[in-house]
Amino acid sequence: VRTSIYGRPGVCYIDVPGNMVTDAVATDKIRFYLRCPDAPLTLADPLAVMKACETLKAANRPLVIIGKGAAYARAEQEIQQFVVNSNLPFLPTPMGKGVISDTHPLCVAAARSKALAAADVILLIGARLNWILHFGQPPRFNPNVKIVQVQFISLSCVLA
Repeated sequence: VRTSIYGRPGVCYIDVPGNMVTDAVATDKIRFYLRCPDAPLTLADPLAVMKACETLKAANRPLVIIGKGAAYARAEQEIQQFVVNSNLPFLPTPMGKGVISDTHPLCVAAARSKALAAADVILLIGARLNWILHFGQPPRFNPNVKIVQVQFISLSCVLA
């Protein structure tokens, strides 16, 4: 059960033997258990976080891309506060919509192609560079773009 609720949400299969479904159980034999504890908190390498922050500060045309991992992590308030306080334009992926409203003035969804092509540093929060994001490759992305990826699974921070 723990594997089904920790990390990236997805499919889980639990096999229950037929006799457990059909047999009767005396009420005094039923035991109740507390739910699995929350996933343990892990932190990214502080040096990687510092390098990521320096890269983002040095950017001329930064862009934040918000993916479904941010929504699964329930990090809406923290991400909105970061984006607003840093005055960073953002682009939600289809599954990242709603983390920050598409009507927010910093949302560049209407100019997605231009924003992706112009960005010199992209902060990828809870998203992967898959087909939806053109695998982070030109011509959709700037060929010299630096990508900082923040994942909520194991809370890793990667600078590419």
